[in-house]
Amino acid sequence: MTELKTLKDIYNKHNREIESEQYWMMAFLEFNADLKQEAIKWVKELENIIKYRGEYFKDRAESERRVIVFIKQFFNITEEDLK
Repeated sequence: MTELKTLKDIYNKHNREIESEQYWMMAFLEFNADLKQEAIKWVKELENIIKYRGEYFKDRAESERRVIVFIKQFFNITEEDLK
């Protein structure tokens, strides 16, 4: 299993002194890119969990599929991003 980061982990990585507006925008874009990459990892991990469990936990798999749909929509993740 991969190590999944939380929002706090990613924020702490980008929590630096903001010296100028230009730096702030660059840090914001990096932060968004990191968030999307981490969201992709979460989606892949959830999909692997669903595959691993198989048909034993149908109710739980259904709720995890809903989480996957939410993450994909929120972060605008395409199937191409998941490859």
